Amino acid sequence: MPSKLKLKSYSKVDIFDKISENMGPLGQYGKDAHGYFMFPKLEGEIHPHMIFRGKKVLTWSLNNYLGLANHPEVREVDGQAAKDWGLGYPMGARMMSGHTSKHEELEAALADFVGKEDAYLLNFGYQGMVSIIDTLAGRNDVIVYDSECHACIMDGIFLHKAKGGKSFVFPHNDIERCEKMLSVATRRAEESGGGILLITEAPHPDLGAIHFALKNNSDFNFEIAYANEFKEEISKYDLVILYQLPSIKNNITNILKEIQKNKISVLYILGINSSINDFNKLTTGVEIYSRTKSFEDATATYNNTFTSFDPGIESNYLKNLSPLKTFFGDYKIFDNVKILFYQNINGIKTHYYNNVEDILTSQIEFSTTFYARYF
Repeated sequence: MPSKLKLKSYSKVDIFDKISENMGPLGQYGKDAHGYFMFPKLEGEIHPHMIFRGKKVLTWSLNNYLGLANHPEVREVDGQAAKDWGLGYPMGARMMSGHTSKHEELEAALADFVGKEDAYLLNFGYQGMVSIIDTLAGRNDVIVYDSECHACIMDGIFLHKAKGGKSFVFPHNDIERCEKMLSVATRRAEESGGGILLITEAPHPDLGAIHFALKNNSDFNFEIAYANEFKEEISKYDLVILYQLPSIKNNITNILKEIQKNKISVLYILGINSSINDFNKLTTGVEIYSRTKSFEDATATYNNTFTSFDPGIESNYLKNLSPLKTFFGDYKIFDNVKILFYQNINGIKTHYYNNVEDILTSQIEFSTTFYARYF
């Protein structure tokens, strides 16, 4: 006679009752946070300034990186596409029934634009990072990653660990610790027969902008180097661009001494990693005093009294550029400084300065404050 099936209760807690009583660390604030910290309602056209709770506010969280969402040509094409194909087309995920020749045409155009053999179009960056990491790294492979990698990268790593893969982390931008973790990962990969995937933060877009602006100019020989690895003779350069240097972690004392000794022109690009205290000691002609080290958006207005050289800027050129992120604080400007641009903050012309002395880079659009000093 078959034995009776016995059901064992593992918990007396109903999972649905539990969530109504204990909504977790974020959910407990749901009543107050809904519509503000979570699910905020932004109204109006997509724009750096939108309406939130009846007030015009500056938005920081839009994905409109290129500022083209409301461009007339983009909106015209959007409208025509909806008319030709309908908003629901192609009605399915690309893996199943949603793939079209239009996807392939766009991918080919994007690949050609960036000079690559091919491209693959994904809905959003999160999907791209999780998918790429999951595709590249199997359970026998090892991932070594920077501690401040973006959340989408972290989710890809968590997925890798969920299927039995190993991973090792190193502190942000710490090359020595990275090398140690790579040594550990190498031993692990040799045991498992897998490979190693190293994930670090990519160079800032500012560096790409500088590189793009100078690499195709036959008048310049251009090199990029890491400050902690730089061993060249600095005297062979006519201009040194210091990106967020001196920084909080690296005051580049020796490099600065050699620059001053050889009287080499310098372009300083300041940002969140810059050490303002060290910058203020460099006698560049400008000092910045920022108690909170916060930033604000500022556009540039040409100083019509500047006569050192003709920057070759058309009257409407500056109006079409995106704002710079400039330090919020007090700016002390010395008498020997020549002003090329004034800052415009919220449409108001100020006596703060984006660039000082004889600056050369008016054709490059940066997302951080930049200053120049010519000897």
